[in-house]
Amino acid sequence: MKKYLFTVLLILPFLINSCGVNSENPASAAESGNVYFSFSKTNAPENVSSVEVKLTRQNFEPIIRQMNLTSDSTANLMIPSVATGSWHLKIDAKNNSNEIVYTGEADVVVQANFITQVNLTLNPTGGGGVQVGSINISVNWGTPAPTPTGWVDFPQNPLIVPTNSYYDNKGVRQGFVFYDNGKFKMFYLGLTYSAKSYICYAESNDGINWTYPLQNPVISPTDSMGWWDSHGVSAGPVIKINGVYHMYYCGWPSSDGNARWSIGLATSTDGINWVKRPQPVVAANSIGANQIGPNSILKIGDYYYLYYTNRNYPNYNIGVMKSLNGVDFTPATNAPVLVPTLPWEGTGVNMASVIKDGDGYKMVYGAGVSSSTNNTLSCFGFATSPNGLTWTKSEIPIFDNTKTSNGWGRIDIAYPNLIKTDSEYRVYYSADGNGSTIYRIGMMRKPL
Repeated sequence: MKKYLFTVLLILPFLINSCGVNSENPASAAESGNVYFSFSKTNAPENVSSVEVKLTRQNFEPIIRQMNLTSDSTANLMIPSVATGSWHLKIDAKNNSNEIVYTGEADVVVQANFITQVNLTLNPTGGGGVQVGSINISVNWGTPAPTPTGWVDFPQNPLIVPTNSYYDNKGVRQGFVFYDNGKFKMFYLGLTYSAKSYICYAESNDGINWTYPLQNPVISPTDSMGWWDSHGVSAGPVIKINGVYHMYYCGWPSSDGNARWSIGLATSTDGINWVKRPQPVVAANSIGANQIGPNSILKIGDYYYLYYTNRNYPNYNIGVMKSLNGVDFTPATNAPVLVPTLPWEGTGVNMASVIKDGDGYKMVYGAGVSSSTNNTLSCFGFATSPNGLTWTKSEIPIFDNTKTSNGWGRIDIAYPNLIKTDSEYRVYYSADGNGSTIYRIGMMRKPL
């Protein structure tokens, strides 16, 4: 029996204008949403060349769309402005002779601000010589609710998941995305059941569909007992200096939760093969904390500014150092540039992801508190700056773990990584949805 995965998502109404498609059934924004079909071509049965999707409802015009699996460049289809309420869904899979070889139908309900899971099986019709088998179709309907600040979680999260290799069998987290030569490149932490961690690599043409071209990590712990990064390394920000990739990564010598965190530097000419400097560029305790982790690296004027998290558990704050050459760093300010001051920030702010945007700078950072019900609210905050040193925070978080699509990160969200594309802001982040502490990586986004 062949299985054919077919995913349908109801996308937020405010995205309609960006699609440039007119609605067959005009409805107010409060009563409609987009329907988004996405599926993997590689999972389609060999004799299926096209798929027809039909939505019908009394007193509404039928909505019919087709996808050609042999010629369409993408396996995605958007139907805008579908009114909320009950619809009849019929999906026909056809062969090259336009014969229906698989078919299935179901009654579905489109609900505003809600996601419903529907399972639909396409059964063989006997056309085209098909005698046995079926196709299992998984259908999601929903509208991921926007936050008050306009950020929307990506409905198909997660994007990066464990590959079941030794290097990530306990989860993936802490992704840093670097756009280079027309390609999105992500460096992220792969955690093992032995508690060792490695820096792994994935790449993508669109920042959504990722591949894993390497079987091994790009950076591993130093194989020398007691060395400053002998037990674990985690990914950090990447910048090109004179054509050479520089990654500022975190390393620690043991599995002890209080182990020293130091910031190391690795360089590469191709972004794949890396050479580590033997000693950290910012050592633990050198700036007043036993645990420091790199968050962002930017060139501002003549200096490279390295934003970092300063951890004296349970307290966290965000600091910045500067360097003329990217190697020798000194504090850029006498005090942290960001400390917890708002109720939802709890005892710490961390993981400052900073970008230059226009004449100023934007920061997304992590924070969170434990509520009276003993549940943890993990949040992402937002701040702006005219110079990268003095920051003004927004009073409310831009996102929290209760707003993740399908609850994929309902337990915890962490490690935000902010980038800007030609059409939107994106924050790649790590999340745990079931309390297993096996994290995965997804994203949220906001139109420009």
